[in-house]
Amino acid sequence: MTNLCGFRCVLFIALALGAAAQAFAMTMEEALAELPAKDSAHGAELFERIASGDEALIVALCDSVRLWEEGANPKVPMALHGLATHVTHPEHGANRAKVARVIEGALNRTEGPELKRFFMNLLRVCGDASSLAAVAPYVCDTTLFEDAVYTVEAIGGDGALLLLENVACEDMPAAVRTAVDTALMRMRDTVMRDTDKTGLDAMILAAAAAPPAQGDSVRVAVLCREALGNNQLSDQARATALRALANTDASNILPDLIAAAGDASPLVWGQALQLAGTLPGEDASRAWVKQLPKLPAPVRPQVIFMLGHRDDNTARAAVREALAADALDLRLAAYETIGRHGGKRALTALGRAMGKAESATEVEAIKNAMLQFPEPDVSRIASKGAGRGGKLQRIAYLEIIGGRCAEQQLRSVRQCLKDKEPQVRRAAFAALAAVGEQKDLETLFEHLLAEEDNAAMNAARGAIVDIADRYDARAATLKKIEGFFGDASLDIRTRLLKTLDAFGDANALDAVKQITEDALFGDLTDTRAAALETLGAWRDARACDILSDFFERLEDEETRMATLRQLLIAVPRTISDGAKQKARWARVEPLCRTDAEKQAVAEALEKIK
Repeated sequence: MTNLCGFRCVLFIALALGAAAQAFAMTMEEALAELPAKDSAHGAELFERIASGDEALIVALCDSVRLWEEGANPKVPMALHGLATHVTHPEHGANRAKVARVIEGALNRTEGPELKRFFMNLLRVCGDASSLAAVAPYVCDTTLFEDAVYTVEAIGGDGALLLLENVACEDMPAAVRTAVDTALMRMRDTVMRDTDKTGLDAMILAAAAAPPAQGDSVRVAVLCREALGNNQLSDQARATALRALANTDASNILPDLIAAAGDASPLVWGQALQLAGTLPGEDASRAWVKQLPKLPAPVRPQVIFMLGHRDDNTARAAVREALAADALDLRLAAYETIGRHGGKRALTALGRAMGKAESATEVEAIKNAMLQFPEPDVSRIASKGAGRGGKLQRIAYLEIIGGRCAEQQLRSVRQCLKDKEPQVRRAAFAALAAVGEQKDLETLFEHLLAEEDNAAMNAARGAIVDIADRYDARAATLKKIEGFFGDASLDIRTRLLKTLDAFGDANALDAVKQITEDALFGDLTDTRAAALETLGAWRDARACDILSDFFERLEDEETRMATLRQLLIAVPRTISDGAKQKARWARVEPLCRTDAEKQAVAEALEKIK
């Protein structure tokens, strides 16, 4: 036996060393090639290699998650779910913190609510007390609060309890408050045992934490129902009784949950809906749909949220029908949840809802819901809607095209560039930044020089920079800008200077330097103020050197003071260190010729901390 144990130990060490060596060299492609695992032993070995190997592999897996896109690799989320579960086992827990930190980084790095929900779901499995800081910002997010609160509750501990007890959202919606209160109630259940404080029978308190023995079930169910009808008890006590009833008589609890949904206390009806989401079977969904019109107005949207989490045809149909409800809060709830089920029918229904939406809030909610659906269906609908409908709808559809980088819908974007509404033109320029081609630069310059709306003008500049970068055309574009200056009006020159500022690199700064040179000492005298202001706003300390050089060379007192004013702006803007600021002014001070110039430098020195 001793020899056999010794052999096993040697074998274990050899396997561990082999796994470590393999993990060191494992690529994402190699890891995914081994999924699905042949059996539990193979899975444990694979996930241990991933967990103990290079952190870059886990980062790469997180960055490769695609939930709704066509052609997405389903093995990626499979790998991360397996990894999160693996590191929670005590015998494999050495890398749990490492995996949790990577997932937290992915949560904050990723865009889109569905991906954030995915990573929060992983943290519910492998997160620890340190994960609370990563999840906390989403507790007040009107789109992600449910998932965030569930995640905090799942992580648990004193830190989680303290976090939820101190939630302070600005203008906290009732739905957020309900989710937080309900989670707090469940978390406190585990320590709530004092019948003198709650007024509940000890059997109810015990059943709230764990199902009672079979022989006690009938008695406990009676006690729970009596407690639910006792309005002398606190809201939290009655909610606890409802949870105990779910642990005791789950097969018969549906009527109790529906009755509790009509309670005046958000804590009680919130607990009822949380429990309702776990009931199996389509009959439960039918019962809720039938009862929906009879429930209090604040509860109805929460019922839609709950149905949106249920995976049956009745629940899905109810959510689709809510898209056309008279009450805005019902429609908003439907927009939030419909993306969880997907399907072209749901996307078509969202398109109809977008056409009827009248407020910016509703249009934004529909847009966010649409972005949860896969390509090419979403951008195809967006392309059709971008050229018609109200202003808000056109903007939303252009934002969808840009957000999805739907290059196949470029024609629709181009058609919107001449929209009469400046906000739509701005959205079209922003979309063109994501999907435009190099030949669009010519059109963008035409719009830039003719545009009257400042915000749209800035969007056009951003599109010029993005397209020039995407097609490696910065040098040619900068040359084109410089070529405009000769016979241009002051207004056009100012627009072009701001475009050079948008490029913001060394070559653009060289161009601004030359233009300023011509403005101060050459023929572009009407451009002096605009050129100096461009240097003063530049985000590179080299602009300070250029301004200092001009300040030293200038003779005209008024122009010198204008240059010094821009230097006063540029120095603290580009140099954060106080000692370096002082060194800069030490070089400028001897160049001052008038008392006003010396006084301006002295005041700048006084402001340095």
